[in-house]
Amino acid sequence: MAFKKTETAAPAVAQKNKPAPKANTIEMARHLCADIKAATSISNAYALDLPDFDRIRDRHSAVVNASAEAFDGALNERALEMHCQRLVGVFVSAAVNAGRFWSEKVSEASRLITSLQNMDRDEDQDGIAGYETKAERALQFAADMGLQSYAMLAAAEGAIIAYKELIGSDWKAYIAPVEGPATTERRSLAEQLAALTK
Repeated sequence: MAFKKTETAAPAVAQKNKPAPKANTIEMARHLCADIKAATSISNAYALDLPDFDRIRDRHSAVVNASAEAFDGALNERALEMHCQRLVGVFVSAAVNAGRFWSEKVSEASRLITSLQNMDRDEDQDGIAGYETKAERALQFAADMGLQSYAMLAAAEGAIIAYKELIGSDWKAYIAPVEGPATTERRSLAEQLAALTK
């Protein structure tokens, strides 16, 4: 009688190292957010108050400085640098996200305006009731978001300035190292640690 050959489980395919995610940088924030020219244009066109860039920048610079000073020597230089790096990263990421959101809202408003113009080409066809109001609201919201991105950029710039004052070097975004497969030694150490914590 022939025995059925048992199939052994295929070895797990080693997971390919994924590239590290791109960190948000101040350059990205500056590219995505409204600058003074765009913000002034929005402010004039929509009768909106122009955020006080310098004041926002200086206040947020003071926030980062105050955060560092609050430790009063409790952190060593490296720990303080890491704390400030991550704190500044929050402001920069917020500015990048605000800039992206503004861009999305401009695109949405543009699509609505294009649709409205296409409908207007047929002179015998009435436009959809309320459609123009919807487009106007989209434009107004995009304008608001543009000025908000300008303000968020000011906050990020302030945090960047404070970091250089505190640490003495330009801020760079923190990128977590991509971990490869665990080695036998690392697994062994992890198991020993687990034994201590049971």
